Amino acid sequence: MFFVHPHHPFPSIIYEVTGMWLFGKLFCKVWISFDVMFCTASIVTLCFISLDRYCSVVTPYHYSKRMSRGRCIVMTCMVWVYSSLISFLPIMQGWNEIPGVDFDAGRECIFVTNWTFAIVASALAFFVPFMVMCSMYFFIYRASRLKATRIVSQALEIHYHPNSKRPNNLQLENKATRTISIIISVFILCWLPYFVLNVWLAAKGADSTSSVLADTFKIITWLGYCNSTINPMLYAFLNRDFQRALKKLLFCRRRSQVDIGEDMVSIATFTKTAQDLEYSIKVPLSSGTLKNKTKQ
Repeated sequence: MFFVHPHHPFPSIIYEVTGMWLFGKLFCKVWISFDVMFCTASIVTLCFISLDRYCSVVTPYHYSKRMSRGRCIVMTCMVWVYSSLISFLPIMQGWNEIPGVDFDAGRECIFVTNWTFAIVASALAFFVPFMVMCSMYFFIYRASRLKATRIVSQALEIHYHPNSKRPNNLQLENKATRTISIIISVFILCWLPYFVLNVWLAAKGADSTSSVLADTFKIITWLGYCNSTINPMLYAFLNRDFQRALKKLLFCRRRSQVDIGEDMVSIATFTKTAQDLEYSIKVPLSSGTLKNKTKQ
């Protein structure tokens, strides 16, 4: 078994300052449920974003039709339903508890987790979404690399100018790779320590509740919370489309029309640019002049 002090930011500050839980046992369980739900929703949302990016890169011609507003709403609802089932259902039913183990609800709010709950919850809330996320970004990188290589090859064959397109496409590929690497690295740094230690402490048992481990667990728990703070800044820094959408949301301004070439950092825009290059290819005519050949 393992005892975890929940750390949802605002109640946690009160808890840490006063040294006692002031809201009763029922609200303690509700608080823990919300804490688990919000953390799970954050992780699963990143997983769905990776699925969205995968569809955008691998099937760009059908993306706008498949990813309609209705499907986005359904996907959002799925995130919250999934997160609620992992959190509220088992915690309110007491599936995480250990028979004979209780705490003073008037002074403490402790998340008691048994071995089975720790394994299942960690797998569903983190390890499965993590594997899906890594797989999707791997396929995104591979598809982007193949597409860039194919476009460069077409440019070499048609233009007879070996260096005309290669630098630009390699630059796009490098930016896409950097974006993927940063997203996955920050995600791993923030959440992997928490779930690894969570499972390890649950397996270790009651001897794992030393003060040093408890303080360590608090630190890495807050590190996981930091991921939710970092993600908006990360996506805003790497994606100009995200920046414009955020400005529209915050300032209620009409979305400005910007040239596609300014969005090279975005993985989705990288695909869009590659698609545009495929549609417009210059070919030599018999007269010796160049003319745009557009695919039908």
